Amino acid sequence: MKVYLSLGSNSGNRRHNIVQACRLIEAEAGTIVQKSKVIKTKAWGYSDSDYLNCALEVETDLKPEQLLKATQRIEKQLGRSEKTTYDENGNIKYVSRPIDVDILFYGNQIIENEAVCIPHKLMHMREFVLTPLCEIAPDFIHPVLETSITELSSRLKNMQFSTAQ
Repeated sequence: MKVYLSLGSNSGNRRHNIVQACRLIEAEAGTIVQKSKVIKTKAWGYSDSDYLNCALEVETDLKPEQLLKATQRIEKQLGRSEKTTYDENGNIKYVSRPIDVDILFYGNQIIENEAVCIPHKLMHMREFVLTPLCEIAPDFIHPVLETSITELSSRLKNMQFSTAQ
């Protein structure tokens, strides 16, 4: 199955964390078919150090839940101890992390259960996800939004430009 992953790191040796995550993905999840350039981005949803981000196309035999467990194991191996949590008002509380591995797409399947939600619910609002994904899968059609990655990226950039004025 062709899957797309997003990698991000904003603590420790960020570039090394990305390289190590790729090595572990190849060992535990599947074959990396394509990898975007690594880009530097601001923290999203909170103030902290800049991130390094990239996107991967991976060919895997793992089922979605198995892939999620593999990515979580990789995060833990590379030192991620805290997952995103919520405050008392239900607002998301983001934290720094040596590595974050998100499953963006699992083929063109739509999967939503207690364990996994694919496609990733917030990816279309995150330039740090769309920019690298656009490099390796510009024509991929988001199965829920029925829109290409290029178009989603363009819409987000236009929205950010219009709200910044």
